[in-house]
Amino acid sequence: MKLDYEYFLMRRNLTTESIIRNNNVDSYAGFCSVLLELRVRPPTEDIFNLAFSAVKINEKNNGEREKQKLCGKKNSTRKTT
Repeated sequence: MKLDYEYFLMRRNLTTESIIRNNNVDSYAGFCSVLLELRVRPPTEDIFNLAFSAVKINEKNNGEREKQKLCGKKNSTRKTT
């Protein structure tokens, strides 16, 4: 018997986005295989697509922030003796 997806998320305090990120999922089929290993009934593909697009947008924004951090570093102006 498989667990309901919403119940699984609630009991484990997870989100669809966290499952996608932590398991490096890149397709709905991959997402379903992760859940089937956990004996969880997968959600609809629409729910996956919404979460997947949110994860990709966050990854893109995080990559741009990292570039800004690297480019924006200033050398210390403090003199050493």
